[in-house]
Amino acid sequence: MEITIATVDRKIFTKDMLLKTLYKCLCNNDTLLIDFSPEGSSAEALGLYSLLDNFCDTTNYPKSNITIKTANMIERHAEYNIIRDPYCWYEIRAIQKWLTGKTISTGKFPGKHFANFSSRTNWSRLWIATILDQYYNDKTIQTYHYDLTRENYNHNKYTGLDDLIRHNCDLYVEAAKFIQSCPRTLDLEYLQDLKNQDNTLFHHIDSYYPIQHPSNLNLLQYYHDIFVDIVVEPNVSGNSFLVTEKLWRSIIARRPFIVMSNHNYLVNLKRLGFRTFNNYWDESYDSCKEGDRILKIQGILEQIATWTIPELNTKLIDMQDILEHNVTVFANLSPSKVSEAFNE
Repeated sequence: MEITIATVDRKIFTKDMLLKTLYKCLCNNDTLLIDFSPEGSSAEALGLYSLLDNFCDTTNYPKSNITIKTANMIERHAEYNIIRDPYCWYEIRAIQKWLTGKTISTGKFPGKHFANFSSRTNWSRLWIATILDQYYNDKTIQTYHYDLTRENYNHNKYTGLDDLIRHNCDLYVEAAKFIQSCPRTLDLEYLQDLKNQDNTLFHHIDSYYPIQHPSNLNLLQYYHDIFVDIVVEPNVSGNSFLVTEKLWRSIIARRPFIVMSNHNYLVNLKRLGFRTFNNYWDESYDSCKEGDRILKIQGILEQIATWTIPELNTKLIDMQDILEHNVTVFANLSPSKVSEAFNE
């Protein structure tokens, strides 16, 4: 028997359905495949192992009958069977195909310091988005597509506000106001202003970006006007490593990135051959606990916000070796290489 569960970071939204399926397997003496490969959350952080342990210990259902399929390339367990499937990593091929014959031009002074492009919400995305909205709104291009009117889109109305309380966020009131103001989408008038400034920037842009939902604008066209991309991945809790299209955009647009994700995300990224930006800001946030990690990132934002536009451009020029190196690594990356890098 097989079941696909809906998750986000620490939450299993389909827990009742999972328990019902487990009881069916118990009654039918059947095996079970639990698939949450699209998200790649840490099974431990989700509470999945605890739930399964309690069920198996109570019912004597064999743990060896359970297989977990995940896109988390560092998931391991001594008793449950683990299939590490590079599900989201197949996006690599889609982007590489789309890039064939295209030149992504980045030869422009950035007009903004930061970009943050988020669709679904979680507590860390909400916290980062609120920081940018409160303190650096005039220095930021930002989307946040959470929409209170779209029930099926929002993971059962999950906003992330309850988890902000757990992490002692001092911007809770501001975050609540921010989420009420969503969705935040890209301003078409702003896009037209950019086109009017330099029409040559858009000669290579197609109508849609293939790894985005067709309803989204092609976000690559905004990277010409930003210095650094603030990437907030779906997962920040526990031991997990999953790279999504959010980071790939930064790399192919030749922009530096700051990543809020699981601890040691940058360490694992380097295992794939990529380089990061520790010569320009403190990347020790990568090894911090969740709440401390986001506070460290907030400090980096404060630092970068003081840099003038000419300073941003000078630093971008100085980063070219790293940026081009990362583009080359990405061009040669494949799901099989990802699997090989994390086979232990």
